[in-house]
Amino acid sequence: MFIIIIDDPHSPNTSELERQYSHRPDARIRRNATNIGASGSRNRGMEESAADWIAFLDDDIIAHSDLLVEAEKVIREYPTAAGFVGRSLLPQSQNIFTTAVLICGVAFFFDIATRIKHDIPWGVTANLIARRNIRDGVWYDTSYPKAGGGEDVEFCLRKREFFLAQGLQGFIPAPKVVVTHPWWDNGYRSYRRFYRWAYADGVFLKRFPEYCYWDCCPNSAELLFLSGLVSIVLPLALPLWESLILAFRMLVATIVANIIHDCYRHLWKIAMHHRGMNTTLTGWKWVVAVIESTGIRLTRDMGRLHGMIARGDFMIGRRFDWFAGRLGKGHRNEERLDNMQRAIIAVAVFHHLHF
Repeated sequence: MFIIIIDDPHSPNTSELERQYSHRPDARIRRNATNIGASGSRNRGMEESAADWIAFLDDDIIAHSDLLVEAEKVIREYPTAAGFVGRSLLPQSQNIFTTAVLICGVAFFFDIATRIKHDIPWGVTANLIARRNIRDGVWYDTSYPKAGGGEDVEFCLRKREFFLAQGLQGFIPAPKVVVTHPWWDNGYRSYRRFYRWAYADGVFLKRFPEYCYWDCCPNSAELLFLSGLVSIVLPLALPLWESLILAFRMLVATIVANIIHDCYRHLWKIAMHHRGMNTTLTGWKWVVAVIESTGIRLTRDMGRLHGMIARGDFMIGRRFDWFAGRLGKGHRNEERLDNMQRAIIAVAVFHHLHF
């Protein structure tokens, strides 16, 4: 059974969709009265369904032809699982921006099914299968942005917690259940999506304290925020122009330090990890992509910081473990080290800036 929820009631494509599929007994087309967003539409689909399992697929993906066949195989192999996380492949990157997206890791979980062998904490709803025939009380939270961002993480974590508490299995990787996800906006440069995702997912610090940890050093977004505070507070003690110059030096030092550190990491420290990355870029274009990845990461972190401040739960140094404790403390310590190194470099750059 295919249940199609049309979130935008004014979409011009609705009539064509209904003309092609409304006569089919295995297809139900439902049009929302108003735009209720990704979470609300998925919930409506779950309420409409009577299936044991539900596959959530983004509307712009291209499903591989054997997706349902491979899904059935993995369901039969793990019948007590909370669900399955498939692979969402991105097309080959052929420009600097999309390569920068790959480098900075914002799409890391799209291919998480090949990185964790069992008990994946969460997966993106571009390709996610969830069990429906157990009353776990888990729905998509409609407080997240309508366009999406963070709701898939909470849905999976809540569902996983319930199933593990019952002695069942969490989310199982399904690397043979594959879709291809196109580049957003056809690969044209836009940071807005990553800012919006992070603005929403900062709420995890309060909702999942068991998966959070402290970092003694502020991250780059927090340093940039402190630069702004300096420009506001220092004029109370120093001349305005001198205060603005000092704040600007802090701003420039933080950005330059992040570029230096990312070049060190991606061009030397973890350069081996990027071998086999699905991109055509080499040479100077690869270096430019590394530099742009800094901008994407800073945009994401600033979005998260903005969201926390807007919600009144701003906590400097508080971090969310995206692996929900599944991989131990190694990656947490690595993030702490990276933030400390960036801060030290920023202090050194600030010391050598004179204007």
